[in-house]
Amino acid sequence: MMALDISFDKVGVEATNKKQKSSNDNKEKIISQLRQSLFPNVPPFINFQAPNQKYDNFIPLDIPWNLWTVISNPLLIQCMTRAGFRMKMVSEVSYSNLTGAIWDVVDSKTRVLRFLKITKSPTEAFRLLAGVANSKDLLKMNKEVKINRLPGFTSICRKDELARNYKIFRNKFGEIEFNFVPETYVLPENRSKLLQCMTRAQIPKAPDTSMREIHGMNKTNVWIVKPANQARGEGIYLIDNIFDLPSDDENRKDVTYAIAQKYISNSFLIKGHKFDMRLYVLVTSVDPLMVYIYGDGLARFASEPYSTDSLDIRNNCIHLTNTSINRENKDSYLDGDQDDAFSGFLWTLSMLKEYLTMAGVDWNNIWSQIQDIVRKTIILGYSSMRVEGEEVTSSYNCYKLLGLDIMLDSDLKPWVLEVNTDPSLCADPVDTNLKANMIAEMFNIVGFHIPQEIAKKNKSDIISQYPEFAELSYDMKVYEKPAKKAVNLTDEEMSEYLESDHIEASDIHLLMKAEEELSQTKEFTRLIPNNSTSRYLQFLGKDIHADRLLDMWEKVKQRKDNCLENLKHSFARNMHCDRDNQMDNNDISNVSIL
Repeated sequence: MMALDISFDKVGVEATNKKQKSSNDNKEKIISQLRQSLFPNVPPFINFQAPNQKYDNFIPLDIPWNLWTVISNPLLIQCMTRAGFRMKMVSEVSYSNLTGAIWDVVDSKTRVLRFLKITKSPTEAFRLLAGVANSKDLLKMNKEVKINRLPGFTSICRKDELARNYKIFRNKFGEIEFNFVPETYVLPENRSKLLQCMTRAQIPKAPDTSMREIHGMNKTNVWIVKPANQARGEGIYLIDNIFDLPSDDENRKDVTYAIAQKYISNSFLIKGHKFDMRLYVLVTSVDPLMVYIYGDGLARFASEPYSTDSLDIRNNCIHLTNTSINRENKDSYLDGDQDDAFSGFLWTLSMLKEYLTMAGVDWNNIWSQIQDIVRKTIILGYSSMRVEGEEVTSSYNCYKLLGLDIMLDSDLKPWVLEVNTDPSLCADPVDTNLKANMIAEMFNIVGFHIPQEIAKKNKSDIISQYPEFAELSYDMKVYEKPAKKAVNLTDEEMSEYLESDHIEASDIHLLMKAEEELSQTKEFTRLIPNNSTSRYLQFLGKDIHADRLLDMWEKVKQRKDNCLENLKHSFARNMHCDRDNQMDNNDISNVSIL
């Protein structure tokens, strides 16, 4: 196993230089509350402030920020309220009348209690809860509201569904492409197969004594059992003998729906401790697929030195890296040694990158591998997400921030452990600045318009401060989803289509949204699409016109100048100038963007 250590002298110099640079970067910058679209005649977007930014002038827009439960995260509260949003509790079971923003991270128990309070009917409350599980509540949303959910994400956020989908892709495309999730069995349905696997790996001399691994041996038959749908390390434990397997009786009320995953016993160690990386991945669209990864994240360390001793198998502070588990184990979990810039058990990813780079590790190679497996992890759920989201009629409504947990083994190979549906955005001193900046950038990428009623109410104030805006409020035409196209153009045909005089307005809208989002990236990097992701299209299946369109657009931008400017001119000339004629969204002629 690899372990790294770096002398304090070098670390001290690097840390001092970083502090001096940081102090120069903290000067407050003045920005506008509303930012103009890249494209003419598109209404402005709310410009969310990073911690070191301040508005030149502020309009108290009073845009609804709809919440299911009282929120206490100061970073979210500050970001939203500083931008002109106000908190409002959800008081209806339908999203059809809501505008502005919805922040939905409520657990099932709290949600059903809210449904019960609203409907006064237990039967109706549980019916509605089942609808949420299938994303039915997202199908009748007001087109002017934006929610931090996307349909179909249980396909990768539930650990058992992730395992099933990964197996399908591995069988179809092979282990060279799909070799980044540890061997996993879904319980109780695959319990007999796991039992056979564990039994083959440990051949006992005496049935009553030797089914447990021998004390002091490195682990070759250790499995980590995780509940299928829990978070923060709850219910996780390690096993190394068949008698600790969960029950296989699906009729029992206490049956555990879980996975058993091969334990990565040769994990890469730093200062003798295990760690994993929490990465933040933003999905703004499924059809077409648009995925971003944040350049910083967290490195979370187990608070006890790593050991493969059987006597330590139940010590979660050795084997698990979850902050919620290790925080209570060490007084120095966050602070560490004040004389050591690389101490404590919670680092930012930028700290980890610096530490490994100083030790001679090729971080760029690790990061490239991570980007590859993040793309493929999201693609594992693409089919389910696309099917469940077909009835969502606006491309404005939904987005999703995910937390991917990734671990390095002793060969520096990254492994995906799980995908978290609602990664914590509550901050510790270590990651306050990271999360505050990420939240603001995320909201800017997904793009919030002013709802029509709010714009009407504040029209005079908006016009007085922003006389250059031709439009003020959300325009549903820009985000209407087109009818599904059963078209599979080759690269050559797609290129010809983009250069033709009959490109459809709906496709121009897709390009507009993609470019608008990309313009707001700073620390986020777009993973899909970009100019090097064509090979991932093979994993998406058929009838992916929108994905191929964006893929070809990225290639065209690389080889031709002024593509974006031409797109802007085409948009102005053909998409919104002739509002009086109510131009049909899919009847555009004589349009060429190249």
